Amino acid sequence: MKALIEAAHKRGKLAVVHISKQADARTALEAGADGLVHLFVGEQISAGDLDSFAALARQKEAFVIPTFSLMESIAGLTSADIMGEPAMQALLNKQQKSELAKGYGKQPKPELMTAPKAVTAALRKAGVPLLAGTDAGNAGTQYGISLHHEMLALTQAGLAPAEALAAATSVPAQVFKLPSRGRIAKGYKADLLLVEGDPGTDIAATRRIVEVWKDGATVSGLREAQRARVAQETAGLPAQALPADGRISLFGKDKLASPFGAGWMPATDAFMGGKSTVSMKALDGGDGKGGQGGQGGQEGALQVDASVAPGFAYPFAGLAFMPGAQPMQPANLSGAKVLRFRVRGDGQRYGVSIMSRGGNIPASQPFTAETEWREVSLPLDGFKGIDTAAITMISFNAGPRPGAYQFQIADVRLLAQ
Repeated sequence: MKALIEAAHKRGKLAVVHISKQADARTALEAGADGLVHLFVGEQISAGDLDSFAALARQKEAFVIPTFSLMESIAGLTSADIMGEPAMQALLNKQQKSELAKGYGKQPKPELMTAPKAVTAALRKAGVPLLAGTDAGNAGTQYGISLHHEMLALTQAGLAPAEALAAATSVPAQVFKLPSRGRIAKGYKADLLLVEGDPGTDIAATRRIVEVWKDGATVSGLREAQRARVAQETAGLPAQALPADGRISLFGKDKLASPFGAGWMPATDAFMGGKSTVSMKALDGGDGKGGQGGQGGQEGALQVDASVAPGFAYPFAGLAFMPGAQPMQPANLSGAKVLRFRVRGDGQRYGVSIMSRGGNIPASQPFTAETEWREVSLPLDGFKGIDTAAITMISFNAGPRPGAYQFQIADVRLLAQ
């Protein structure tokens, strides 16, 4: 860590370190980190640890982004305040609302927020810059809306409303050395938010948005278009008729077909800068359902050879079914209750991932490709947080462990029961 921080500083970069434990936070600060992403949950923290940690952060002239939104998710708490704001909810689609309502903690444990609240108050008292950040993309968070909750959480940890507002505006601009940003001043960028009320005394006033300007231009049109999209989604997509037998894999020697949608295609982490690769080929013979001694032919079967390589946080490679008219367009598959397929392979563990409209993180369930053909049935309600009325992708992936993988898949069906 020290070598990385020194290398960053040598090149004129800030070194911002992701932590989740008090010991790691101290190690990062002692190594010269400019800032910390996250604090740490805990039911208690001693007065000695509290004072020494705040003093260390102050001595090292570091800043801290507590990310209460994420820590509350870990503690099983939801952002009930923003979930109950009708004007904001009107800008979120069903998937975003679903993800905002989720959390990593299975049971509410508000006592886990004792330590981060105490640490935040101590850091404020010591004069350590505090920034409002949410780590949106995780369960229980959403871009934009969660920041309003984050500012409220900062006031609940001891910051004045004006300090919480600065934590989301001028303080980030200062610590990240962004010129002419974060304040309302002559010569500064005209990125402005007009609200009803005074967030300097009532931080919840930031939610009563009247107008937004970006580079001096109003974005009212964008907001109205998003409201219209959400309203249209509420009306729902027409249900996709499923084949009588439910079969969506029409694998042949010369084609990878499907009865509807954009169909089957390779899927890898390359679009996120990853280096994993995949190749596919149709096999002659049966579909894994018949034959002697478990051998069967492989008519309608597809062989997938994947090479999962480091280079992305969650490397993967496999194949995907796109049920919409175009790749990643949603389709209403609410008539399906079970995903069933046959598979065999190298004995390794794989995953089925499903994404739906507005989602950033897929929901997944595991399966093992054993050496003999076997049937796998996965209830769609086991893919938590997925809107089956707006599914954009169903994928069968190797990873995240780097290495070579091979499996054969056949007879993929979406069944009503």
